[in-house]
Amino acid sequence: MATKGSQVTFINPRVDYAFKRMFGSTEHPTALLELLNGLFASTGDPSLLEVTVLNPQLDPEHVQDKSCILDIVAKTDTKQLINIEMQIINHSDWVQRSLYYWSKLYQQQLTKGSAYYKLKPTLSISFLDFELFERGSPLSIYELKERSDNQVLKPSLQRLYYIELPKMHRYRAQLAESFKPWVDLLTARNERDIKQLEGSTAIEEVKKMLEQIKENTNERFAYLAREKYLSDYQSDIEGAREQGREQGREQGRYETLKEAVISLAEQKFGSIPKSTSELIESASDKRLRIWLQTLLVSSSLDEWLDH
Repeated sequence: MATKGSQVTFINPRVDYAFKRMFGSTEHPTALLELLNGLFASTGDPSLLEVTVLNPQLDPEHVQDKSCILDIVAKTDTKQLINIEMQIINHSDWVQRSLYYWSKLYQQQLTKGSAYYKLKPTLSISFLDFELFERGSPLSIYELKERSDNQVLKPSLQRLYYIELPKMHRYRAQLAESFKPWVDLLTARNERDIKQLEGSTAIEEVKKMLEQIKENTNERFAYLAREKYLSDYQSDIEGAREQGREQGREQGRYETLKEAVISLAEQKFGSIPKSTSELIESASDKRLRIWLQTLLVSSSLDEWLDH
């Protein structure tokens, strides 16, 4: 969070609040069109003539809600529906989430009594501030295909795009020229990166929108609240993961200790009864350590277990 006193010196374009203000606003619709066409030029997909944002509303009061999803839903000139998201938090289940969001958008096209043939292709586009896949390319596209000959199911009603921003610097030369300024915007790490951006009129409009967030009190507070929420949420996730890893390590040490006690007891006393094995399996860590320490000085199994 780049701040100076009560002022914000840098608006992170990867915070979803800022992303939606840049690309989900009716104030400058060309920005989203250029972003998508730059992406499609890089992936070999047909360009769009028009795109309309269907959910431009952005309520600053709800940006800290866990249920608040600041995605962009748009419709193209060919009636395709597109769900566009910026994700700064590395959810371990993002593939499942994105497929779920795609499926919801796809099924919402139909109203009661509508015919299935009216369903239009639906795209999911995820801009990610983390690496999701092991493959090197930052651009991944998934769609339904026949398993043996790789034939795409026609009509191609489903496509999921994953754009891994941290990989972009290694593949920038392979991107379409029209996409590079938008990638530079989305990977900017400080205010200097933003000011150095050069491109179309739409790029300049987006830069002005970022300045507006800094200068408008309500916008600035909403952005800071969302940024803080995402930072706290990410910290909670990392803390939970570390706690889980530590619990896993503790469980591993406990299991190793039980195995050692059983093995050494069998070496000392020969085959041990099932009841003794069950007693060891259910013993506490403290009890196992006592048995381990007293094993050599015990003359019988009963004496050992009485310690």
